[in-house]
Amino acid sequence: MPSPLREPPPDPFSQMHDLQQRSDDIAIYAPMIDELVAIAWPMESGKAVPPFALVGWLNARGLHWPCFCSKKGDTSEPMRIVITSDGNVWGVCQSLKPECSSILNFSALYETATRHSEYPNLPKTNSGQLPSTAALLDFYLREMEYALLPFFRGYAGEHEFDHSGRTQCLYLAVPAAPADAKEVNAETPKSDEEGLDEEGSDEPEELWWASDGGARAVTRIVKNPNS
Repeated sequence: MPSPLREPPPDPFSQMHDLQQRSDDIAIYAPMIDELVAIAWPMESGKAVPPFALVGWLNARGLHWPCFCSKKGDTSEPMRIVITSDGNVWGVCQSLKPECSSILNFSALYETATRHSEYPNLPKTNSGQLPSTAALLDFYLREMEYALLPFFRGYAGEHEFDHSGRTQCLYLAVPAAPADAKEVNAETPKSDEEGLDEEGSDEPEELWWASDGGARAVTRIVKNPNS
């Protein structure tokens, strides 16, 4: 008698993507516990940090938000936080890999977030203090909720102390000009690198925007020199 066919194991990226897209709160992969978690929207002086200021808030504390590629490697890979030409702020795969499928619309989440926090346990780097990762992990394990998307109280990303050289950067998404275009629109933002992406190529990169993974926009990703 032939053995019954077995269903292939679920794709962890696909599962995380589905949970991430259904969440009203920021949902990111947390390497320290190897799990996708919901986190509180950052606050500063009693007000929610606007999407365009998230990178500054994270950098001031030495933090970054990992993309799903971090699940495959030994260290955390910060997602790209990108401002598009329409002013929306997105978080996408660091390497722009469609199979990663990590994507967050921070402009939308800013409106839907149900949890907010000043994160008093995460000091700014200029204070000379470091957050206690052990205490944060211990608190999570004691408060752990058994859910598909658990809430990780006090967690706002990975710290540069644990992942040397990993920082959060801000990028601008510049629509690629048609091949026969003679001039670049004067309103199109330019970088100090004259439109080159961070790898030095003048070819536009494909950046996946649609939450269903079905549509894409061709853009040139330009690193913001001020981030």
